[in-house]
Amino acid sequence: MEENTARQLLKDAMVCDMTLPTVDMPAADEEKRAQAPRRFAAQGFDFVSLTVAVDEAEMPDAMRLLARERRAIEARPEAFVLVESTADIE
Repeated sequence: MEENTARQLLKDAMVCDMTLPTVDMPAADEEKRAQAPRRFAAQGFDFVSLTVAVDEAEMPDAMRLLARERRAIEARPEAFVLVESTADIE
């Protein structure tokens, strides 16, 4: 595929990452974790699904992590959209 054809395809497509890990790890660099969605947007991604908990997480911990991410997204409406349906993705 020619480079220009590939660029046009990406420009016209809805580009998604369905599993961007943002799991709360004790040694995680909080600044890098916070910048990850912006880096994806800068590279042309239209939608990024955040993975905020793992299977081993206890339900209260998973709910705490989900609530934290939701607050972080809602606090930055100029940068992020909390997607609840495909209609929310432009």
